[in-house]
Amino acid sequence: MPNAWGAAWGSAWSAAWGGVAAPAPFTWVAGPTRLSKHRHSLKQGDTEPPRRVQLLGADGTPQQLPAGTVVRYTLRGPDGTVIRRRGECTIESVNGEVRYDYQPSDTAEFGLCTDEFEVTGPAPDHDSEVLTFPNNTDGIVKIRPQLA
Repeated sequence: MPNAWGAAWGSAWSAAWGGVAAPAPFTWVAGPTRLSKHRHSLKQGDTEPPRRVQLLGADGTPQQLPAGTVVRYTLRGPDGTVIRRRGECTIESVNGEVRYDYQPSDTAEFGLCTDEFEVTGPAPDHDSEVLTFPNNTDGIVKIRPQLA
């Protein structure tokens, strides 16, 4: 026969965890994909402000970014050359919010650049799957020239 402590513990556990639903399985948002903030601007040579966006599906649903998801950033210069290829991003929220911190070499030249974010799904089931944000256009990064 269980003692009172065991019965109380079992009831508390059930109350605390019994009603908690398992996390939803990982899925990709419906495309075409887009960014919450399509345009970004900073000064030549600056590393602030960072590029912060929320990765969204066509209907505005945020891409879920659970543990194990990897997000990388690519920046192309005005002439189309790659300035930064697959730079590591910081995931700020599981609801698709990410940040790329610019390096000095990213903003050495001024001009109108394009960018994108690549999401690699979480291992082990989705780690070979990649989805680009945005995937029907490019983000715009304006690097303004220094005045002096």
